[in-house]
Amino acid sequence: MGFFQKLFTLNRTKMIDEAAFFHKPVPLGKGILTFFLSFIIASLLSAFAQSIPLLIYIFGKLGSPNASDENALEEYMERLESSLSSLPDWFVGVELFASVAFFAVALYQCKRREQRSISTMGIRKKDCVPEFLIGYAIGLTLFALPVLLAVSFGAAKLSLSSFRPIIILFFFGFLVEGFSKEAFARGYFMTSVARDYSPAIAVCVSSVAFSVFSSALSFDIIYLLNSILLGLLLGFYVFKRGSIIGASAIHAGFAFARKCIFGANNSSIFFLEKTEAKAALGGGLSGIDSGLCLTLVLVLGIFLVLLTKTKDTELSEFECPRAE
Repeated sequence: MGFFQKLFTLNRTKMIDEAAFFHKPVPLGKGILTFFLSFIIASLLSAFAQSIPLLIYIFGKLGSPNASDENALEEYMERLESSLSSLPDWFVGVELFASVAFFAVALYQCKRREQRSISTMGIRKKDCVPEFLIGYAIGLTLFALPVLLAVSFGAAKLSLSSFRPIIILFFFGFLVEGFSKEAFARGYFMTSVARDYSPAIAVCVSSVAFSVFSSALSFDIIYLLNSILLGLLLGFYVFKRGSIIGASAIHAGFAFARKCIFGANNSSIFFLEKTEAKAALGGGLSGIDSGLCLTLVLVLGIFLVLLTKTKDTELSEFECPRAE
């Protein structure tokens, strides 16, 4: 067996065997369609959850419009448009916490539709604290390294900003988002695919599908590539560790570093100035997410994850019988 073939051959884990128990095979196309519909439902639920505090904020600030006065109504609409275009920072926290809808939909699909236990989603108490701490450190590093590379190559500029207490809200918000979306993409969909196909195929399909659905309105090829690469890294990490705790922490740490440590606003610890210089490396005005520095770090990260040994306690011990 060649080196690369062996490298990308993942061991089946107890998590997959549990999910496969009493399971009838599902065509891949049908599984992707179900995932797409679930993604839409989760997105709508998340948007609905966000709309409630948004409406309270808007009408609390502007009051009710005077429909009988045309000029007053026109002025009200202008103020409404202005308020929507400059929402307060705390609303970002609302968006993050509202992403719990993805976990709710994933839980429904697994428990009610697929008759799976929570453990088959990779949600485990054992070693969760060290798994979380290691994963979070990896997530911070995955974003910090391309930033430092971009700065060293002159593709971005970095300066000290100021600490704002709202960062604490974002910290917990990204934890919720990281856990919810990993439970949805990896705990639910990737595991579902892995019951009938090889782990490598499950990782690739789930990463591409979730990245494409999440970036549907983006036409930035490098951004989409980096999103897929990050998904691959997270998927491989789940198979190596046997749970989604570490992958959720990586997701949260990466997003927190992007928004609150190396952000392009005053609410971050460091101010990352986007420049057009060497845009291919640093992403230009689109940011590090669209730069080849991040691509390089993610590719190296994937190989490092693949080279690590799968946790012995998570390796499959038997082949579960399947329902006829």
